[in-house]
Amino acid sequence: NYQWNCSIWSECLFPGKQTRTCINFGTCPVEFKTPGTEKICTYLSPKVESGEHLEKENPSEPEEKTYAAPENPVPQASKAKKEDPNLPLALTATLVIAVILSVFILLGKIRKVRP
Repeated sequence: NYQWNCSIWSECLFPGKQTRTCINFGTCPVEFKTPGTEKICTYLSPKVESGEHLEKENPSEPEEKTYAAPENPVPQASKAKKEDPNLPLALTATLVIAVILSVFILLGKIRKVRP
């Protein structure tokens, strides 16, 4: 005789799993035909702006918390320190000046070597 008493499913946790516990009040061994205690679900990260969960649509179902993904997620690149827009121009100018100076130094050495 199987008499299982199972809790409601947990909220959907990362990476997309819900769990519950089941207790056997019957006379059969627990290891045999245990009801499912884990199931796959769709995990949605908490809503960043308000942090509030969405209300249940069907009140007859067990309570489950579902979090909405941010409506306008911020790209990871914008969180990083922004580069100076003049940096490529400054690096190019420095490189050109270094090349010009190197040419003048080499020409000066070549003129000194030739009599």
